[in-house]
Amino acid sequence: MKILLFLFLFTAHNEIDIHKIAQINRHKKSAEEAYAAQKYDEAVRHYKILSDSLYVREDPLLYNLGNAYMHLADTGNARQTFSMLTASKDKNIQSLAFQQLGYLQQGSKNYQQALNLFKNALKANPANEQARYNYELLKKLLDQQQDQDQDDQNEDQDQDQDQDQDQQDQDQKDQDQKDQEEKQQESEQDEQQNQEGEQEKEEGEQGQPEDTEDEGQEQEQMPDPEISRKLEEMDMTEDRARMILDALRNREIQYIQQNPRKPESRPPSGKPDW
Repeated sequence: MKILLFLFLFTAHNEIDIHKIAQINRHKKSAEEAYAAQKYDEAVRHYKILSDSLYVREDPLLYNLGNAYMHLADTGNARQTFSMLTASKDKNIQSLAFQQLGYLQQGSKNYQQALNLFKNALKANPANEQARYNYELLKKLLDQQQDQDQDDQNEDQDQDQDQDQDQQDQDQKDQDQKDQEEKQQESEQDEQQNQEGEQEKEEGEQGQPEDTEDEGQEQEQMPDPEISRKLEEMDMTEDRARMILDALRNREIQYIQQNPRKPESRPPSGKPDW
């Protein structure tokens, strides 16, 4: 009885294995045909059944799955699939996985990362000529770009220096013009002050005698307080007193003119009288 049960289980297990193997082979064939016919959606579906449902994790199948994702522009799943293959024991698969990741980074314009991935592809398999070509080409382009960037930077620096020099020249020119205007303004102010000083001096010289004469007249016209008091006691006005004084002064002049002065002593004889 035990022998019959063992034979039954053994037969059933073999039938299951045979059925699974048949499924695997069928999906592999369908995936390869779809991939060759560029039906990448269908190819991805069969490869996913193999990896997720039938647990077939063969590196060549995963590599084809990653390529199918790339053709569908599904860069996220493609990058994830190739990243798993970078740890493959098959150096050729590992090199190809680095190479494909380099393509993805180059397409995203991450050129330095792409260059490093192409370099890793060569390390995994130095015989990978496609990876070598991509590495050398991208390195050359990066070197040229670096030289161009350096030239552009130098040109920008030269332009900045030229602009700075032009600005400095303009600032110096403006400052010189400002200084010149200030000097001219100061000169005009000095000249105006000199003219005003000369004018004040001339006015002072012209006005001084007149002021003295006016002061003298004012002094003559201003009566002595004591004289005014005496005139009031004599009941005589100033005009009357002035008329009397003028009359006396005129008589004195007439008297002097009518009586010429005689010499006090005779001059010695023999000498002229002069």
